[in-house]
This record gives sequence, structure tokens and C-alpha cells, in this order.
Amino acid sequence: MLARAQSPVAKQTPEPSPAPRAPSGRGNAFAADRVKALVGGGSGEQIELTPDLVAMVSGQEVSGPDVPVTEEEKGKGYSDTQFKGTPFVKGSGDSADIDPNDVTQGSLANCYFIAAMQAVARANPEAIRKLIKDNGNGTYDVSLYIAGGGWSWKATPKVFTVDDYFPGKSASSPAYAKQGDTGDKGPELWAMLLEKAYAKSKGSYKDIAWGNTGAAMELLTGKGAQTITPSSLSDEKLAETIEKALSEKRAVACATKDLEKESEEVRKLAPSSVVGKHAYSAMSVDKDKKTITLQNPWGASYQVDDLPLSSFKKLYHSVYIGATGV
Repeated sequence: MLARAQSPVAKQTPEPSPAPRAPSGRGNAFAADRVKALVGGGSGEQIELTPDLVAMVSGQEVSGPDVPVTEEEKGKGYSDTQFKGTPFVKGSGDSADIDPNDVTQGSLANCYFIAAMQAVARANPEAIRKLIKDNGNGTYDVSLYIAGGGWSWKATPKVFTVDDYFPGKSASSPAYAKQGDTGDKGPELWAMLLEKAYAKSKGSYKDIAWGNTGAAMELLTGKGAQTITPSSLSDEKLAETIEKALSEKRAVACATKDLEKESEEVRKLAPSSVVGKHAYSAMSVDKDKKTITLQNPWGASYQVDDLPLSSFKKLYHSVYIGATGV
């Protein structure tokens, strides 16, 4: 089990809290009996028959604030904040509109999930694309592969409908996963949407803090991940294994040990961007130099460049390799 919240940043002037969410066509803005009366025309008033109002009258589930902020989150200055945008945007320098650099961890200890998103986006962007459907009305159908349903433990896709309200302090400051690139239709939301759907599946954002990166890969792809203990392989074999996985377009991520429990000699091997109980995604391996370059969920400025595999084996307890094609 591992996770790491984003590193501390310099103090900034507190931002004003956003205004409370205004009632809209979505959500339980009206009591069901009131809607029935209005639809029936008995009051003489007229309202728009939106799909959600029809669903409400028929007793079906209606989307509201999908994962409303908790009292604890309100205490941190967060409120249900609308983040209008579009799922995918091709940013400057990106090879596609779904890129690992679209994903940055926020103030939640879910680096394992962030690293898994980065790794899957690097291996196969289309695996991410097929998880998200834009409904065109501020809601999105997000599919996740949930294990343990019915008589089988096999992960099967389940759809979670989420809206474009997220915990935040302003429309440019989401609390958790951050926005990606910005295009004509607004900022990129795919990482935020996947994180929110996962939170909805568990009940709240705090319920997705701490976890296993391999399991998160399966959540996104429906296929299990192989787990390797780095110290069990020679530097040459480890480099060959990771390089081969990356060349086969397989998601690759890894996790550090609890470095506070390691010897001072081991801790000295860690550059500043390598921290304990944290997840990373693998970007590349140099088989000749026997080094590895890693993406840190905290952002580009925390990238780990050319870490010797001899050090990597002492600092990291697991490497997770996804199935071919994902």
C-alpha cells in the first residue's frame, strides 16, 4: 500500500471561496412531487423536460454533485467548484491529445493512481480515451474496471456518471488531480474525471488515498499487472526487462520503499525527487549506462533523471508492468 501527497509549495495569498453551486438542470433542484405537479400542468407553470427531470419522475437515479465536498474538505477551504472544459486537449509538444504530462497529483495521497494514469497514457493513449464519454451537458460517463462482482473476481467495466464539479478553491485551482493542457474548449479534464469516478466508486476522495499501483493499472485497463522485485534482478536484466516492456507499449510504474526505515547509506542514494512511499512511472531506460528516468506525479520539475539502476534497486521495492497493449 503506498501513496504520497504532493510536496509542500510556498505559501500563497488565500483565494476567495467560490460561490455555492447554483441549481441547474442537473441534480435534485426540485422535490419529486413538485416536479410531477409541474409536468402534469396542474400549477399552470411550465418547465423544460430535461432528461434528469424525467428520470426523477420515474424514480431513476439523478446526477447531482457526484462527490460533494465533506466537512473536512470545507475546513480546508474547498467547495464544489465547476471546472468547465473538455476531456482531451493536444498541448504544445504533445504527440497526442492524451499524454502522460497531462497528469499531476494534487493534495491527496493517491500517487499510486496518478502514476498508473501516467503509465497507461504513455503505453496506450487509446486505452484512456475509451474510458470517457462526453455527454455534452456537463456530465461524463466514465468506465472503470471493478473486480469482485457477482460470482467472479475478474475486473469488469462499470460506468460512473460524473459532472464537472470538483473540490477546489477557485475555477483554476482543483484540490486534487490537476487540469491538463488548455484548448479552444477550455482545459483538459481526463485525469480529473478518472480520479472523480474512482472516488465516486469508493464513496469519497479520502477513500482513494493510499493504494497499490498494479491494482490501479487493472482499474484502468481491466488487465492485471506483473509485479517485479528490482533487487531480485541484476542491473543488466532489470534494464532489459523494463526496456522491453516500454518498447512493447506496456504500462510501467514503480514504488519506493519507506526510506525512513532504511539505513543512512541507502537514503544517501536518493536524489531530492526520490521520496519514500511514493509511486513513479517509468519513462525510459539506458541499457548501456544502466540508468532509469522516472516521471514523478508531482510534476515535471520533480522528474528523476538517469538514476543508476544499482541505486534504484535499493530505493524501490516494486516494479509494476501492465499487459501488452495497455
